[in-house]
Amino acid sequence: MDISAVRLALGAAVASVTPKLNYFGYVPDAVSPPCFYAGEVDIAYAGDNRLTFNGQPVTDVTCMLLVSKADDRAGQVLLDGYLATTGATSVKAAIESDQTLGGAAKAVHVHHVDGYRLYTVGDKVFYGARLRVLVLGG
Repeated sequence: MDISAVRLALGAAVASVTPKLNYFGYVPDAVSPPCFYAGEVDIAYAGDNRLTFNGQPVTDVTCMLLVSKADDRAGQVLLDGYLATTGATSVKAAIESDQTLGGAAKAVHVHHVDGYRLYTVGDKVFYGARLRVLVLGG
């Protein structure tokens, strides 16, 4: 599995989300909200009990979704919309709309959201959440 291709594809997958997100397939040095990026990667190689697809790797990618803290209520309402399971604002629906991530995977599933809280990037504070994305095969 080409991890760089998976991370870039995850970033590009949210391009259709409205309101528009700034998106990255890597961890950026600075962010401009609203922002989505593919971050931490957890890979299960051959021999791990979590394997599927005849021994192909299972990768869990932690993606970050950050919105402005300038207006606490508006920022959290925007974040809630991005975390919806369906609709034009749904990051989950956008990621899962192409199960192959443009050929980088066999299947993809946003299986978990956590860490709904304030995050600091550089010297700026944002409302945000982590999305756990399971990527199978590649």
